[in-house]
Amino acid sequence: MQPKYRVLDNWPVVGIFSLNMYRTIAVVLLASSNLIGQVGGTHTCVVDGLKYMTVQAAVAECAGGGLVVIPPTYAGEEPSASPNVMDFRHAERVKGLTPVTEFGVKGDAVAGSNGASEIGSASFTAASAAFSSGRDVGKAIVITGAGPENASLTTTIKTVVSPTRVTLAAPAEFTAGNLTYWYGSDNTSALQAAYKSGKPLFLPPGRYLLTGTVKGATPLFLTGAGAESVLIDDTALFDVHGTGGHYLDNLRLQAATKLTAVAPNGFPTPHAGTPVAVDRQGAGVGYQPEPGDKDIWAKASKQQQAQRIGPTLTMSSDGIHIYRITGDLVSILLFDVQFSEVALCDFRGGRNFVGGIALWHTPKNGQMNRQDSIHNNTVRYASFSGIVWAAAEKVSIRHNVVEFSGESGFKNYSSQGDGTYNTEILVDNNHSEHNHYDGLDLSETYPHTGTQRTSSVVSGNLSAFNDRTGAFGDGVGWKLIYNAFENNGLAGMSLDMSDSTISGNTLTHNNRLHDRSAHQIILGPGVASRNNVIEQNRITAEAAEGSAIFWSAASSGNQISNNVATGGAVFKFEAPPASSHGNSDSRGRYPDR
Repeated sequence: MQPKYRVLDNWPVVGIFSLNMYRTIAVVLLASSNLIGQVGGTHTCVVDGLKYMTVQAAVAECAGGGLVVIPPTYAGEEPSASPNVMDFRHAERVKGLTPVTEFGVKGDAVAGSNGASEIGSASFTAASAAFSSGRDVGKAIVITGAGPENASLTTTIKTVVSPTRVTLAAPAEFTAGNLTYWYGSDNTSALQAAYKSGKPLFLPPGRYLLTGTVKGATPLFLTGAGAESVLIDDTALFDVHGTGGHYLDNLRLQAATKLTAVAPNGFPTPHAGTPVAVDRQGAGVGYQPEPGDKDIWAKASKQQQAQRIGPTLTMSSDGIHIYRITGDLVSILLFDVQFSEVALCDFRGGRNFVGGIALWHTPKNGQMNRQDSIHNNTVRYASFSGIVWAAAEKVSIRHNVVEFSGESGFKNYSSQGDGTYNTEILVDNNHSEHNHYDGLDLSETYPHTGTQRTSSVVSGNLSAFNDRTGAFGDGVGWKLIYNAFENNGLAGMSLDMSDSTISGNTLTHNNRLHDRSAHQIILGPGVASRNNVIEQNRITAEAAEGSAIFWSAASSGNQISNNVATGGAVFKFEAPPASSHGNSDSRGRYPDR
C-alpha cells in the first residue's frame, strides 16, 4: 500500500480499528510463539504508515514469527492489550525486553572535568574523582587533551594509587589541566554479545562507555529509558546491515571527547591535535570543521581535518526505524533503505562525510532509498548538511528543524554518476536557519544542468538567516509553494529550474550582503530557466537587496501573475515574460501582456 500524506499534518494517515479487529489481532497473537523471548534475530513489522498502515496489517505479516511494534509516532487507536504487540507509546512496555546487563554490559561510566596530565608520565590526577582499586583497575578511560598535541588519549587504568590518582597503561603525550575525561567498563564486547543473541534488548538507565563498534548482519532491536540511557563512543557505535530491519528508540548517544569551540579568527589553534568546533555564532558551541570551510580549512591542522568524533549509526536494511535519539556529535547514516523512518530525534550532529541524518546511496549497487520518512527531528551543528537524501524516490522530509550546519540545512543530493536521482520527494513544513551554505539545497545535478526531472514538492518551509541562499537548486518539474525565505545572506531563491511552479512564497529582506549578483528570486543564474509559472509570491526588500524577481536573457517562456514586491525592490527580466497578469513592484503595476 502506498503511503498517503496530508501536507501540513503531523502524521501519516492511519487506519482506524473496530473492537472486532482488536479481537482478531488477539487471536492471531495468542496462537503465535512468545515473540518477545524468542524473536531470535527475525524481522520486525513496525506500524509506521509506510509499509504497514494498521496494526492489523503488521500482525498479518508477522504472524509467522516476526515482531509487531507500535512506534512512538503512531497516532491510531489503541490495539489489543496482548503482550506480543510491543507498544512503545507507553514507557512501561520496555519491561518485556531483555536488559543488556544480562550479557555483562555495565552502565558505570564516570565523567569529570578537572583532570591533569603530564607529558611522558602515566600518572593522571583528578581532584574530584573517587577512584577505587577494587572497582576501576582495567577500565577504559578517554581523556580529552592528554593525547598528542592536546588531542584525546584513549587507554586503560593500570593501577589506582589513590582516590584522586591513577596510573594509565599508556603515558600522556601532553601536559595540561582542567581536562574532561570519561572512564568505565569498555562495553564493546559485551554489547556485541547482547546483539548477537538476537533478542529485543533494553538499555537500562546508566552511562555505558564503548571504545569500538558493534557489528553484524542480523536485526538490531534496542530501546532505552531516554536521556538516562547513555551510550558513549567516539567511533561508529553500530555498523549493522542485513535484511530483517533494525529498531532503535529512546537513547542518548554521547561523544567521549569534548570539543573546544573556536571562532573562525581563532585558527590556527596553538596545538595541532586539539579537538575543535568552529563557532560561527559566538555561542560557545559549533561543528567540527569540514573542507567547505574555505576561510579556516587551510588553517586547521591535519589532525583536526582528519578528526571525526562522536557516535555514528551506520545501517543498511529495509525497515529501519530510529526514534527519540538525543545526544552530542551524533551521525545517523542509512544506506539504500525502503520503508524506513527516522523521527523524534534531537541531537547535535557529528562529522562524517555528508550529514547529521542521511539517506545515502552506494553507487552502482542497483538499489535506492524508497518510501522512507524523516520527520519531527531537530539536528543542530552537523559538520556538513543537517538532513540529506540521495538516490531517493517517494521519500518525505517533514516537520524537521535544522540549524547551524556547516553546509546546507536540507540537501537533495545530486547524482553520484550512476543514473540515480531524487524523484517524488516531499519537503514539507521544515525550519532551516543559520546554516553556513543554503537553507535548502535542491540540486538535482551539480554542476547544474537544469535538465533532470524531479517531480518533487517543497512546501510550507521556513529558510532564514542562512549565510548563502534560502534555496539553491536545479532540475525540471519542481513545485516550490508557500515557503518563507527571510534574511538570507545571498538570494532568497537561486534556481536553475524549468517547467516548475513557484507559487505563494514569501520573501523578506534576503541578500543581506548586498551582493550585485544576488536577488530575492533569481532564475537562470547558471543555465537557462524556461517555462516556469511564477505566481502569487509576496516580496519585501530594499533596492540594495537586489531585484524582486530576476531572470537571465537565456531564460524564456516564464509566466508571471499576481506577484507583489514592495520596499524598493523591482522586477528585472532580461528576456520578456511569456505572459504577465496582475503583478506590481515598488514602481507600481507591471504591464500585463
